[in-house]
Amino acid sequence: MWLPLCAGIGCLLHLLGDMLTIEGVPLFWPLKIRLKVPILGHTQSVRESILATILTFVLLFLCWSALLQPLVKHNVDFNYSVSGGYSVPNIQVPNITIPGSG
Repeated sequence: MWLPLCAGIGCLLHLLGDMLTIEGVPLFWPLKIRLKVPILGHTQSVRESILATILTFVLLFLCWSALLQPLVKHNVDFNYSVSGGYSVPNIQVPNITIPGSG
């Protein structure tokens, strides 16, 4: 169920991103109408590169936060050693029983 949702969101965001360029998006093809809000200029312009870089860092920060949130929530200690290695964190996982699994 998550894969079609992610693909749909990706398609919509791609269309919205293309709308921000001068070329726009031909949503009503074969009509010559193109939807556009030319904020970024041409495709692969400096403004588009700057926006893509900013959005990439925002996305990386959000992913990093989502991955660290469970570790911080459970007070995980990695126990770094003097040699530079680390041990695997000990996280308590609740017992989950699946009905009908015997």
